[in-house]
Amino acid sequence: MTRIESAIARIDGALARIDAAQHSAPSTHPAPDPTDASSLASAHEKLRGEVDSALVEIDALIADLEG
Repeated sequence: MTRIESAIARIDGALARIDAAQHSAPSTHPAPDPTDASSLASAHEKLRGEVDSALVEIDALIADLEG
């Protein structure tokens, strides 16, 4: 198996695990009322903050790995 084939196999495995976890885990974010624009905007801002935090963590991990 080549390095590319091995990498693709690992990615496929990871996607399968993500899919299984997504279907088995309860939602941690209740769905906002789609008819309430302020509720949607609030949910969007909350998720944006969570993504920003996750990106900061990922950047720090990459910086640690790179030296």
